[in-house]
Amino acid sequence: MMEAMLDRLQRISLDVLTDVVRQDQQRSSLIITDWAVQPLSDKGIINPGGLWALDGHARAAHGTYAWSLVIKVLRRPQHERSPSNPWYWKREVDFVQSALPSRLPGPIRAPRFYRVDEHRDAVWLWMERVRPSSSEPWTPDDFRLTAHDLGRWNGACLIQFGRPTEPWLARHHYLTVMEDSTAEDWAFPLNQKYLSPRLRTRHTQVLAERERFSHALDVLPHTFGHLDAQYRNVLLREAATGQREVVLIDWADCGVAPLGAELNALVGTSSLVFGWPPAQARELDQIVFASYLDGLAASGWTGDARQARLGYVGWCALYYGRIFPGFLRYWCKPDNRSFALQQFGMAEEELYVQWLPFLDYVFECADEAHALIATSTIP
Repeated sequence: MMEAMLDRLQRISLDVLTDVVRQDQQRSSLIITDWAVQPLSDKGIINPGGLWALDGHARAAHGTYAWSLVIKVLRRPQHERSPSNPWYWKREVDFVQSALPSRLPGPIRAPRFYRVDEHRDAVWLWMERVRPSSSEPWTPDDFRLTAHDLGRWNGACLIQFGRPTEPWLARHHYLTVMEDSTAEDWAFPLNQKYLSPRLRTRHTQVLAERERFSHALDVLPHTFGHLDAQYRNVLLREAATGQREVVLIDWADCGVAPLGAELNALVGTSSLVFGWPPAQARELDQIVFASYLDGLAASGWTGDARQARLGYVGWCALYYGRIFPGFLRYWCKPDNRSFALQQFGMAEEELYVQWLPFLDYVFECADEAHALIATSTIP
């Protein structure tokens, strides 16, 4: 499949490629002299093998210029889902073709998008190649500063957009992104071995309080969000001004969510993909949440900080607390060993025991959400 896609990409029309390169380089007279295409990343969980880099050179009257672009290939599924479903495959395309990218407030940026090509089996999305300033592992300051910018951005989106109504925006990720766990999930040998009666009881409690938690989240201030701002999707680079800039890629999960929910991926998913140790998710929460609140305040938001806290901990509790037996079974079963190794560098029981401490943090979030809901000043 990769070889077939590579062959198709290598046969891109020179006229099309020239038009996009001219947009990217903001030079209307460039002439392409050479170019090549190669896979960009193997870390796509939902869309593996979907990112391709095109690199080459072009000449103009005053010299030769190197250029680089990205094509994201979104494969057409066998069965369509409704646009509001979290797994709706064309959400990023709808985002790109809407007015939202040009209207998004700072300080968060999206890549520049240049072209959308509809094919029988896929959609090709042409975009800017965003290069981070550093390839080093993220530091606590990287997480802290990203959380601050996400807070400023979420607050600005709330002020500018309110609660968006576009039909293709995702809603209720925490209830619909994965189905509830089944008896088969609980029977998985590693779940039988490691999930204590205490964890089973906590899971049952979260399910029992699902409607209460969901209602509490629904009445919080909501706005537009990226909702997958885990560290792999956050590119930190130096802007033309010399200041640090946060660019979010992969807008496939963008939607409507309460303030605070944006941190679910920055803390939870970043930990589960080992951008931060899963056993230390609590410490990462402490690093980023205060910074996120500072960002909200910098945007002009003057609401109750406990609302943003409930938006985060309530979302985290429902998102992970509902699904963990099935989530652990999916990734840690022998059939998915090669995929897990590709994504995380470990698989099966080794991966399972690295993730297991994260559940204690999830249920601490559930306890905190319960307490916040019981506070009379929270709607």
